[in-house]
Amino acid sequence: MCIRDRGPVYNYATTRTTGSSTYYARAGASLKIDYRFSDATTITFNTTYNHFFNNGQTEAHALTNIGVPTAAVPNVLATVDAAGNRTGGGFINPDYTSTFTRLYANPNATSVITQTTNNKTGRTYVFSPRVRHRFNHGLEIDYSVSYSNSATYYDVSQNDPKFRSRPRGTVTYRMANIGWSVDRSQDALFPVITQTEGPSMFNLANYSGLLLTQTDRRGYDAVWNGKFDLKKNLPIALPTYLKTGFTVQEQTRKLGDDPRRYNFTGPDGIFQTADDNAGVIQFLDGPRPAQDNFTQLFKNAAGMPPLMNAYGVARHQKEHPEFWREDIAFTSGKLTTRRLLEETIAAAYVMGNVRMGDVTLLTGIRFEDTRTEGEGPLNRLTPAEAARRAAWVGPVTEAEQRRRNLEQFGGRVTKKGNYHSYLPGVHLKYEPFAGMITRLSWSTGIGRPGFGSIIPTATVNDTAETISVTNPELKPQYSQSWDLTAEYYFKPQGMISLGAFQKNITDYIRSDNSELVEDGQNNGYDGQYVGYRITTSVNDGTAKIEGLEFSYQQQLTFLPAWAKGLGIYVNCTKLRTEGNNSGFSTGAAGKRLAGFLDLTGNIGLGYRGFGWDLRLQAVYRGKYLVANNANAALVRWQEDKWTWTWKSRYNLSRRIGVFLDLENVFESEITRIYAAYPDRVDNYRPLHTKIVGGITGRF
Repeated sequence: MCIRDRGPVYNYATTRTTGSSTYYARAGASLKIDYRFSDATTITFNTTYNHFFNNGQTEAHALTNIGVPTAAVPNVLATVDAAGNRTGGGFINPDYTSTFTRLYANPNATSVITQTTNNKTGRTYVFSPRVRHRFNHGLEIDYSVSYSNSATYYDVSQNDPKFRSRPRGTVTYRMANIGWSVDRSQDALFPVITQTEGPSMFNLANYSGLLLTQTDRRGYDAVWNGKFDLKKNLPIALPTYLKTGFTVQEQTRKLGDDPRRYNFTGPDGIFQTADDNAGVIQFLDGPRPAQDNFTQLFKNAAGMPPLMNAYGVARHQKEHPEFWREDIAFTSGKLTTRRLLEETIAAAYVMGNVRMGDVTLLTGIRFEDTRTEGEGPLNRLTPAEAARRAAWVGPVTEAEQRRRNLEQFGGRVTKKGNYHSYLPGVHLKYEPFAGMITRLSWSTGIGRPGFGSIIPTATVNDTAETISVTNPELKPQYSQSWDLTAEYYFKPQGMISLGAFQKNITDYIRSDNSELVEDGQNNGYDGQYVGYRITTSVNDGTAKIEGLEFSYQQQLTFLPAWAKGLGIYVNCTKLRTEGNNSGFSTGAAGKRLAGFLDLTGNIGLGYRGFGWDLRLQAVYRGKYLVANNANAALVRWQEDKWTWTWKSRYNLSRRIGVFLDLENVFESEITRIYAAYPDRVDNYRPLHTKIVGGITGRF
């Protein structure tokens, strides 16, 4: 989109995506044993195991034209004659409105259909023993060890599957030189799409470049944690205790992909010849029922895009590889995606608590030392290798391409990092009269970047034309916080509280999507993905978060006996955010922080009695900034929404119960994001009601 002083905007790209089918299953088991070794010592052992399976399918149809000025097309608007025929310039009719855009045919005006099927499985197991000592004279000692191990498998190609199934993959095919119009006057979410020029985009025979991408993935995580705590009540006049301890945690993550990409060649088995498109009609999927998601999504289109049977395409490549040509250069991803990261965090603390009448003081300091070591691919093209490639004569053979992959991406590089922090805090509690508690706190904190943000990797989304890139140089962000709360507990069972807080953050971690992939072979992506938007995380400046909180809950015991189990609760939080860095100084939305909800709230009504546990809950999420940008047309907002949930339990006995839950009862959309103005929705994702039921047992 583009914007002109809050005037009309044109729409140069439209994508409709739906998940036509998703199957998700999860199973788990847990065991907890408490053993009282003596009057002073208790030994606890916990273990859990979880397994999940996810089989999903998504389908997308994208129409894209030139909407951002380039060197080749500095002015995206066309010049037209009196009859509206294009005479020069760009390819967007200049007589656009906020609800109507006409786009002219050109080689960059494309219709792209992408269908993705996946198969994801995983498991996690945890072991956690713990020992607690409660000695005389106020001495308490706790120590524990835990170990967790998880694995995730994407068995797409089924070449070497962990769990066998049918082959899957991402199927893409496209056509160019078409023109169309977008009319949003009747429906902003589902505009009327009308083709105006070029071969029909609803005929599969007009598409070419059938591509099958299969990326098998493996991910492994192992976490060790050891913890020791000692607490001593001091025998002095004022109730006082001291507490100290330490913890050590080591996490290791291993990631690796096996990406493969195949071009359909037709009967001759040779890529880029006249028959490359011969026979693709065999993959055309059958008619969709009227209630199908994709049918509903295209209710305002001039026709249904020609969808293939994605499973059939993957099966055909498996059974008839002679019709497909593997893109050997793409398999370099097997070298570039092998990544290993180890993070060790050692921490120690000391704290003290003293009560002086109605006032309690708690203060302490925590020291943390973090060490990271990562191993990843080394992308290196030596002068000798560059000269050898330049001297190559003729087409690059598969054997030569494999050699090039290994030469350029076969090396490994290791990086280490280390930082430490001192984190003090002071907390005051004052109880002026029975039931009234006030608290004032000053604390410091650290926010480490997640593992997924610092392991070197890049994820390409061809449908959205984006590349998500991690940042191995990302540092933690630090905060200083002030909190003031007042709580009043009233009889028989109720509480009301009000609070205010302020958090100041340095080295703020923010998302940056201001860059686009440039044209040229040296664009960092071997000349691919020109115009794709790059999203990454960076440390940039400072941020401030201020807020007010309110909470109220009460058990309605004053009602008649049968209704005494009723209870209600209400809470809400109001935020004001401000950022101070380059992203905020140039952003059209000012200094507001992206991703923080201005207003949130929860309300609920519950009932417990006669074996029943019933709850009706509503969650409110106010409008918030999704992404800021210097271009006002790219400032994106999420609309506010209410989500209702019903939870019910009934205990058949002390040990056996049944439950039925309805999540998102009124089917509120999970995403409704607009650019600049509410009527310019650019991302809409509905969410149906989720029904969960079952039997619980405790033995």
